[in-house]
Amino acid sequence: MKVIAFTLSVTLLAVGCGTANLNTTETVNLDAPVNDLDSEVLSATGGLSRVIIDYKDSGRVFDGKGREFNKGKRTMVVFQSVQVNGKWMSPSNIVFKNWKINGALRVIGVGPSSDTTLVKESSRKLGHTKRMRAAAPRNIVLQNLLISTDEKIPVVFAPGVHAVTLENSVIQGKSRSVAIYLDAESGDNTIRNNIFNIEASREVIAVDGSARNKIAGNVFNQMSKGAIHVYRNSGERGVVRHQEPRYNEIYGNYFLISDMRSGRAIFLGSRNGTNPNYRHDDAQFDFGSGASNRDFAKENIVTRNKAAGTKAEFDKFFIKDTEGENQIKRNVLTQVLVGVSKMVRKFAKSHEMPELGDLIQSLR
Repeated sequence: MKVIAFTLSVTLLAVGCGTANLNTTETVNLDAPVNDLDSEVLSATGGLSRVIIDYKDSGRVFDGKGREFNKGKRTMVVFQSVQVNGKWMSPSNIVFKNWKINGALRVIGVGPSSDTTLVKESSRKLGHTKRMRAAAPRNIVLQNLLISTDEKIPVVFAPGVHAVTLENSVIQGKSRSVAIYLDAESGDNTIRNNIFNIEASREVIAVDGSARNKIAGNVFNQMSKGAIHVYRNSGERGVVRHQEPRYNEIYGNYFLISDMRSGRAIFLGSRNGTNPNYRHDDAQFDFGSGASNRDFAKENIVTRNKAAGTKAEFDKFFIKDTEGENQIKRNVLTQVLVGVSKMVRKFAKSHEMPELGDLIQSLR
C-alpha cells in the first residue's frame, strides 16, 4: 500500500447547512488532508486515490464551490463506516456538494459489496438486513456533482446503505458495468434530477435487492442496454439476498430510447433466477434467496415517465414487468427530448459547472 503526499487543507466555517433538514454543524471547504481525511493508493481502487469520509466527519458540509476534487486527480471518494472497539461507527448527516470528481464515489457500511467476507457471513443468518442497515452510512446528501469516470462504476451504495440522496448532478464517461449500483439490503435512497450521459456496458441503474428507493426526474441520455433494472442477484458468490426489491418508486424520468439496442428502459424482475452459474449457490439456506431464486420485484410504482423515440422503439424497449404485481401507469411516448441529447453532450464536453439543477430544469 503506497501512501501518496496528497493532503486536503480544510477550512471550518461556523455556518449551518440549510439542506434537507440535516443536523449539520459546520461547512468544510476542501482545497487540498487534514486530520481524519486520508488519501492512499490501493490496488482495489484500480490506481485511484482514495479519500475516506468517516463518522468523525458527521454533521459537516463539504462544499467545493465548483472546484475539482483532489485537484482533478483520479480519485474515489468513500463515505465509510469503521469498527471502533467492536462497534460500527457510521458517517451521517453530511452534505457533499459542488464538486467535479474525476473518478468514482462509494458509500460503504460493513463491506463494499455483498460478497465481502463479513457481509457474506452475516447473510447466512436471519436478521441480515437489519444488521447491514445498522452499520451503514445514512442521511447523506450528494448534490451538484459532476462525476467523470473511465471504466469504474461511478456510484455504488453498498449493502445496507440508506437515506442517501444523489441530486442535481451529472454522471458522464464510460463504465464497464452500470452507472449506479444499489446493492442488496440497501434502501430508502433517492436519486433525483440527475443527467446520465454515460456509456455503460449494462443498464444505467441496478436495483439489486434494494427497496423503497425513489428514482425521479432524471434524464437518461445514453442507455443502449437499458436504464433502470430491478432484480435480486440470487445466489451470487454464495451470498443470501434477504430483502426483496419492493416499494421502489420510479417516476417523472426522461429516457432517450432511440439509443437502445437491447433490454428495457425500465425492467421489473429482470433476473428471476435465470443465471445458471450461481443461482443454486445459496440453496442450503431455507430463507431469502436460498428459499427462492425469484426476484420478487413487486409493489413498485412506475408512473409519469416519458420516452423519446419511435412508436416501434417505445413498444420494444420501454417497460417490461415480469411480476405483474406493480403499479404501471401514465408512462408515455413524447417528443420533449428532441434536442436534449445534443444539449447534454455539449454540456458534458464543456466541464462547466453552472447550477446543475437549473440546467436539468431547462431540459424539461
